[in-house]
Amino acid sequence: MAPVAKWTFMVYLGGDNNLSTAGEADLQEMAAVGSTDQVNIVAQFDRAGDEAHTKRYYVRKGKLQEVADLGETSMRDPSVMLDYIAWTKENYPAERYAFILWSFGIGWTPSELDKIANEVATENYGQREATARSASPLGWTLFRSTVQRIMSLDSPDERAISSGGGGGYFLDAIVLGSVLAEARKLLGQKIDLVGMDTSLMANLEVAYQARDCVSYFVASEENEPQDGWPYTEVLQKLVDDPDIATAAFGAHIV
Repeated sequence: MAPVAKWTFMVYLGGDNNLSTAGEADLQEMAAVGSTDQVNIVAQFDRAGDEAHTKRYYVRKGKLQEVADLGETSMRDPSVMLDYIAWTKENYPAERYAFILWSFGIGWTPSELDKIANEVATENYGQREATARSASPLGWTLFRSTVQRIMSLDSPDERAISSGGGGGYFLDAIVLGSVLAEARKLLGQKIDLVGMDTSLMANLEVAYQARDCVSYFVASEENEPQDGWPYTEVLQKLVDDPDIATAAFGAHIV
């Protein structure tokens, strides 16, 4: 059985989109610190490209140690996320766990799109699509007539293709809540810290979904820079002081 560390810091990088190079850079930031006997740093990364496989890494100082090649996966699939958490628990057990979701996020964003959808009688339009479209490039479109044309298309799939989104790794708060509840069961305890290295996820509706299975929640209420968190600074604190209180570690991330 693997030795139990004080922390396991697991990052789930949905990079099969235009954030792929930022994911590469963030992995190098993690490797600038690296794991210790008290802190495990692990990552699952789906890169952009038809031939790019999803891989799992144990992050050592100065080196990314590839420990699994999963082939082609859809990291938008909750079962893929839960399989990663179960694998981490089995191979890198710890007293405390941090789980970082890395990609695009949408939170729960109001939008002018609802009014336009009503005006043009958009077919099969619902709350989930409203949330996704408002946080996609469609939600930032300068000309209202462009939005009207897209929202007049016949199906949600056609509207998604037209509005873009760089690969579609948007996080759905309700699905996220279900995944975190299952993750708590897999770990046998609450997740000590969930971090959202994404945009627009620091709101009550998202926190509500995590309330029963997460002790501390770190996220941004605004759009994040494309490069995301500064992992070298984040992880150096944890490696230097693995006994740090979880709340103090969350405050350090902020």
